Amino acid sequence: YRTIVREHVVAAEPTVEYRVGARVPDSVRLYSVPREVVVEVPAIRSYKYMVVNNRVVLVDPATSQVVEEVVD
Repeated sequence: YRTIVREHVVAAEPTVEYRVGARVPDSVRLYSVPREVVVEVPAIRSYKYMVVNNRVVLVDPATSQVVEEVVD
């Protein structure tokens, strides 16, 4: 979490409640998980993430569905 929030990304508009299983609109910009995080947790290599309301949310880019919220 701390590594990801240090990245300088544009936060998504909180117009939708993003929870596990929810679809992310195509207009939301997704970011690649930082390399140092993938080294620590290889299972998340295929996911992208977004930041909304100071929350980090992992998204499966193939389905645009939220798969997990990353917490500190």
